Amino acid sequence: MGLDQYLRRCTSVHSFWLNSPKIKELGLAPKIILEDLEDIDPDKICSIVEEIGYWRKCNAIHCWFVENVQEGEDDCRTYSVGREQLEGLLVACEEVWEVYLENKNNHGQPDEKASQFAQLTLPTTAGFFFGGVDYGKDYFEWQIEPTIKMLKPIIDEPKGLLFQHFEYQASW
Repeated sequence: MGLDQYLRRCTSVHSFWLNSPKIKELGLAPKIILEDLEDIDPDKICSIVEEIGYWRKCNAIHCWFVENVQEGEDDCRTYSVGREQLEGLLVACEEVWEVYLENKNNHGQPDEKASQFAQLTLPTTAGFFFGGVDYGKDYFEWQIEPTIKMLKPIIDEPKGLLFQHFEYQASW
């Protein structure tokens, strides 16, 4: 029990996209063999969903999604997330991480400046089994750094693939 968070990439594989000359020219037609899955009709598949991110009790990251994607509604529903929004989260995490690296002691504990910057930039939020709400070493090393490592490859992927979108969902 507790806060579990998922980031998914949904890729449309409708025949409209697959038969597009541009898709074929780019070599993007999926190479999926479904012969071993008798209950699935390949002609009826419309999308592929990948879990590309998972957080456990990262309530500061969840708070960011609630405020920046979910319009303040914290209701365990699935929400569409734009690439620009993910870029915004990555930038915020990188800024918090940089201030932390510049303002921590040799045991990894942040000083007041790093903690205050984190509180202003990516605040924590309390909830039923949401994890800790302080701005100590765990906040930076268990929430911020893993989020950077997760989002960086996603943001660095080629842009312009119109048939992909992202979704965020949390449950507790």
